Amino acid sequence: MIDITKDGKVIPALAQVGKSGFMFILNRETGQPVFGVEERPVPKSDVPGETSATTQPFPVAPRPLAPQSLTAENAWGFSETDRTWCREEITKLRSEGVFTPPSVRGSVLIPGNIGGMAWGGAAYDPAHHLLILPTNNLATEVRLIPRADFDSTRQSAGRELNGDWEFARQEGTPFGMMRRFLRSPGGSPCNAPPWGMLNAVDADTGDIRWTVPLGDYVIAFTLPN
Repeated sequence: MIDITKDGKVIPALAQVGKSGFMFILNRETGQPVFGVEERPVPKSDVPGETSATTQPFPVAPRPLAPQSLTAENAWGFSETDRTWCREEITKLRSEGVFTPPSVRGSVLIPGNIGGMAWGGAAYDPAHHLLILPTNNLATEVRLIPRADFDSTRQSAGRELNGDWEFARQEGTPFGMMRRFLRSPGGSPCNAPPWGMLNAVDADTGDIRWTVPLGDYVIAFTLPN
C-alpha cells in the first residue's frame, strides 16, 4: 500500500503485481485504476470443450515489466545451431503473445510459468516514490496431454522428446500437462537475455524509471567450437 501524488492530489493507492508481468496501481479506497486499465482481446483456447475469456485486463501504465511475446523470427541462442533449433521449435507451437492458452499442439508461454513477477514481491522506496520489483524473463513450453495418452507420453519423453520435462496428471480433468523451460538441447534459452531484471516504477506517474539485469542463472550448455 502506498500514497501517490497525481494532479496535485494525494491518492491512497495499492500496487498489485503478478505473474503476467503487469502492475496494476489502484485507488485502495475505491478500487479504481489510477492510470487506467483496458480490456483487450487475447488468444482463444483451441482445446475441445474449453472456452477461454475473450479479453483480459491490461494496465495503461506502467508498461509490461517482462517480455510479452516470442516468435520464431526473434528466437535466440548461444550458437547458430541453438538458434535454428529454437526457431524450428517455436514454429511448431502456438506463440501468440501473452495469455496464449495451453494447447495439445504445444504453446509458448511468455512470461513463463515462473513469471513475470518473481516470488519475492515488490518493495517501496517512499523517499523516491519508487516501486522496486524483480522479474523473470524465461519462456516456457507447455503441452496438454489427452488423458488416455498421459502414461505413454511420460514414458517416451526421455527417449523421443528433448528437454527436461515436468509432468502433472491434473486428475479429474480430460488432460494432463507437460512443461519445460524453452531451451535448446545445448541448454541455450530460446529468448534473448537478460533472463532476470530489477525494475523501478515511478509510483506517481507509472513510468519505468530504470531497469537493470539481475541475478545468476546457471545453465548447462555446450559452447560451439
